[in-house]
Order: sequence, then C-alpha cells, then structure tokens
Amino acid sequence: CKSCKSNLDTLVLQASSDKELHLLLGSHTGSTSFAWPDLVTECKIAKTVVEALFPNQQIPSHIADDALFLTTILSSVNLRILTVPHDSLPTKILQSIKGAKIEKGYPFHPNTVLSNPGDGTTGLVVLQSKSGKEADSDFVFLCSSLVRNEVTVKMGEEENKAIKQMDKGVRQGPASGYFPLPHNTTCFDPKSLSSITQSDRMVARGPNSKGTANAVSYKKRNGKRTFYKSAYRDMNMSRFSKLTKKKEALRSKCFRDLLIKEMTSRLRHQAAAKMLNLTPDEGVSSIWKNIAIAIDRCNPDSHRVKEWQEAAGIALSYWEVILLEWASSSGEMRNHEACHCHFDGNKSHFMETMWLGGKVDVKDQSTCTTKVQAMKNGKLVLPVQGLVFDIRCGSDLLHLALTNTLHIADETRDRFNFSRVQGP
Repeated sequence: CKSCKSNLDTLVLQASSDKELHLLLGSHTGSTSFAWPDLVTECKIAKTVVEALFPNQQIPSHIADDALFLTTILSSVNLRILTVPHDSLPTKILQSIKGAKIEKGYPFHPNTVLSNPGDGTTGLVVLQSKSGKEADSDFVFLCSSLVRNEVTVKMGEEENKAIKQMDKGVRQGPASGYFPLPHNTTCFDPKSLSSITQSDRMVARGPNSKGTANAVSYKKRNGKRTFYKSAYRDMNMSRFSKLTKKKEALRSKCFRDLLIKEMTSRLRHQAAAKMLNLTPDEGVSSIWKNIAIAIDRCNPDSHRVKEWQEAAGIALSYWEVILLEWASSSGEMRNHEACHCHFDGNKSHFMETMWLGGKVDVKDQSTCTTKVQAMKNGKLVLPVQGLVFDIRCGSDLLHLALTNTLHIADETRDRFNFSRVQGP
C-alpha cells in the first residue's frame, strides 16, 4: 500500500543518513587529534561590560556589595583556548547526515575526545567560520558546574518520574530524525498535523525532500490540493515554558540552587565571549537584554523579590533573585533521548547552556556521592570536525553557540542520562 511504501522510503533515508554519519566519523579515526593547550589565558572582564547590565551604566548599591556578584562577574575567567579551523564539506554531504543518529556503543577514538580540563580553568573551543570573523565563529565553553551532589541526585530523582511517564514533546527540524507516519490516518497527533489532514481526503504522503519530516498532501473541501510538509516525530522530552519553568523553580529548592549556579557561570562566560569578540556585531546591549530586564524588575521593594524569598523560606540576596528571574526569561528543554544530527535553529538566543543529569531511582539507598559516581557520562559530537565532548553528569556545564555547526548527542541519552538546555 502507499502508506507502507512511504514508511519504507523514510526508513531507507534514515539508514542512509546513519551510514553517511558513521563514514564521516570513521574518517577522523587516526587522523584527527584534539587536546587542551598548556597556555592559560586570563580573560579580564572590563568594567564597561559589567556596567552595561545596569540602567544608566550604574551598579546599584544593593548589588555592588553582594558577595556572589563581586566574586563572579567581576573576577577573571581563566581559559584554555583551542581554535579549530573551518572545515568546508560539500553541501550534499552536510545535507545527507542531518537527522542521523549514532549507533549504540560507537567506539570514539580517544584522541578525538575532550573532557573538562579539571584544574579550575574553562576549556573553550572556537570553531572558525568560513568568513574568518571572530563574531561569526561558533564556540563551546566547557567548565565545572560547582553543583552539589545532593542537587544532582534530587534533580535525577525528579526527572526520572517524567521519564517513566514517557513525557513527549515536538522538536521541529532534523533533531527529531526521520518520521514514518502511522498507517491509520485517524491516529495522527493533532500537535503535528492540522485536523483537516486527518480525514479521508488525504491522497498522498511521503518523506519531505528537503528535510526529515514526513510530508502529506490532501484535498480541501473545494477540491484544491494542499501540501503539508512538516509532520515531525514526537520525542521523549519535557518542555518548560517561561511560566512553568518559574513555577518549578519556585517549588523546587534543588532546581533553584541549580539555576543560580548555571546563571552565575553563564554570565561570566557570556562576558568572556564579549571580551574575546565572539558575540554578534549588534553590541553589548543585545546579549544583555534579558538580564537587564530582570535587573530593572527586581528592585528591593519589588513583588518579584518577595515572591522568590517567600518560596525559598530564606533571605535570598537581590543578586540571586535577579539570576533566577533571568533564568525564567526563557523556557527549557529536558531531553530524555538523544537528538539526531542538527544545527541549532533558535536565533533569538546568543548561546545556550546545557547540563547533564543522571537518571536516579528514588528507592536507591546509596549515598549521594555514590549515586553521582555511578552516573554514565554523556557525549556531544561535532561530526564534521570529528570533535567529541565528554560530559560528566552534574559536574560539567556547557555554554555553547552551534547555529552553524552540526552536532549530535550519543546514545547514552536514550538510557542513562538526560540533558537540560536553556537559553536566556
């Protein structure tokens, strides 16, 4: 039948894409090697960059003396910088590996794997662009999260509940892989297809020639044929809107603690990116927009400050409240399975922040340290460059901009860990 042929064609495309990806990864074995340099670059944050956060470029008195503020944004960032030259591949090859997935147990060559430097410095990989301009380069900061084991374990226990409930979400684009549609047209997920395509007026379907989605053509009541090209596969994931993310942070102490650590680190490395000319050409104001709004809203008498402090049950500092409000200015994705090979398509965020957590059984009576040590590292792979980041659950944090760089998670995300991605 036509539906069977459509699904067979889709599976063939997925298999072909997977094959091309593994051929590309295999081509780096023995010929590609990466290592952090011995040289440590001290990146001092200019006062003008810090002052750009605040209205009238003046640091308010209730923030200027905050210990967390003084010891983070105003301190230098020590970097080990690895620059990777631009590697231009034919468009046909790049297109062929979009939507591909790494096979279970794939043996990455040790020379291609980078892990956290582990000496208090941050590893920075700068992926040079075709233009050669620093502002056009993609990049990845790999640093320590400084998150306590208790927080990592509690997050793992809470997220494991959502994983067991098989929460679903839609990821448009190649990240969700190739999508065979169900045989029964009445079973279409209304989130993926409009209601009119679920009728018996459907006349054809098949893979979208320009992407990984399935395409459907059908006839309207007036007899006109219409083409719908964006039916994507639901993925195992949880999606948090701005509102639900803030509600979760108000409810969960461990989530608040995690967000404060993440946003402290993000701010420091975002400022470092500005000092290194890795930010867009629009200037300082564009990358500070969301935190500047949070600062403006969180004056000492603001109801937002009282809301956060009442939820915490303790006196959060104004700066901690600002970081939490900033974190709540964007949603969050929690991926319970490995995304397929893709570019980051969200252009509204200068960079994203990613943290890995391990799946934890609440009945496990082991100590927090033992539970964290048992968590299996995950990997983030840049197949064109042949570069692999080895990421420890709980301990590592990534701040990355990969809008022009294909990347893919390894299969540990399907079984052992989950990733949280946000981009205020």
